[in-house]
Amino acid sequence: MTIINTRRLYSTWVLFTFIGALFGIAVCVMIIFSSNEFDIDSIPPLIFMFVFCILPCLYFIDIFLWHYFGKEIIEVKDTELIIRKQGRLFKKKKIIQIHQIKDIYFWQKVVRDYHIIAAIWFSECQGALCIEYKRNREFYMGVNMNKREADELLEKLIENIPYLRQIKEGENNKSK
Repeated sequence: MTIINTRRLYSTWVLFTFIGALFGIAVCVMIIFSSNEFDIDSIPPLIFMFVFCILPCLYFIDIFLWHYFGKEIIEVKDTELIIRKQGRLFKKKKIIQIHQIKDIYFWQKVVRDYHIIAAIWFSECQGALCIEYKRNREFYMGVNMNKREADELLEKLIENIPYLRQIKEGENNKSK
């Protein structure tokens, strides 16, 4: 079974981040090519510029691409839950053994002062599905979901993974 989650965050801040990252890379490239001479002494500044200017810009471009074009592909194999994040510069893949899952639930961000701007525009979309697995590790999938979207995704997972159904039934029996 494969589920494709395409929840995106269309934020002006993400667009400004992308434009700033492109501008940063353009400035670095102009500085590199503006020098007419290339000698061995110019290598350390180029390495410094690459590490402290170009790599962070690539990271912000990765964030932009993820928020605008990214997809989470959730695959359920016999004994594994595989979550791949596509549509980025740096692809990510997480494999969780199904028998190691302890709980799966909707997690909501706590809004604090330093991200109040995001809370104003996207207050209902500040959650994710949290998967707790071996040794109290956590993995968040479906970031920027609201409660309804998380419940729909959770229902699809429970339908296709009998082990999760047993966990949820056990929780319901404990609460009664």
